[in-house]
Amino acid sequence: MKKIKSILRLAGLTMLVVLALCGMGFLGALFPVRRDYENKPINVERKDEKLTDASESESQE
Repeated sequence: MKKIKSILRLAGLTMLVVLALCGMGFLGALFPVRRDYENKPINVERKDEKLTDASESESQE
């Protein structure tokens, strides 16, 4: 019985080490995090600097 307990303990410890090396915790394996925001494209609007400078100088006059 002691031999079985030591084998199970060693197997459990080995499993924990493998999970730690993979970066996975118990809760991460049971409840995976949804990361949809990482795959969505980011839309960036670029404004022309010359047009904004011209409109600012007109509004100051």
